Amino acid sequence: MYKIERNILSFGQADSYSMAKSKTEEFLHKNYSIPKISLIIPVLEEEKIIDDTLSRYPKEILAKYNIELIISDGGSKDTTIEIAKKYTNKIVVHQGQDKQLISRGRNAGAFEARGDFLIFMNGDTYPEDCELFFTFVSDWASGKGEFKDCDGLTCYVTIEP
Repeated sequence: MYKIERNILSFGQADSYSMAKSKTEEFLHKNYSIPKISLIIPVLEEEKIIDDTLSRYPKEILAKYNIELIISDGGSKDTTIEIAKKYTNKIVVHQGQDKQLISRGRNAGAFEARGDFLIFMNGDTYPEDCELFFTFVSDWASGKGEFKDCDGLTCYVTIEP
């Protein structure tokens, strides 16, 4: 029941009970066997590496595993945001005068996320095998596979110099 309630909330504010009921029925009639996953990457002044990092997450893989890619920018003055726009339209930009710490960047991305599960990566890290990584995550999130009873997952990542 929780999963359905979560997804009903993601449809936005309903004007009436009948509209909410219609959206719920529409949701239930579709085959959502793969949970929605939000991949959140906080960045700041990452123009030298962000293109390489984000290219590791092909759109076909993101679509296959029902993943939304969210970039949370801490107020970059370089071309980080322009580069990120090639890969996603979900970009959160810090507007404050104070420096945004990475934890606040993660929180800002999480606030915009619509996934049932959240994954946090840094702008200079990525899984060695993206598809294998998302296969494990998707299986875990769906209650399948050898890690289905675990409370969370961790993995080795590659870190750009």
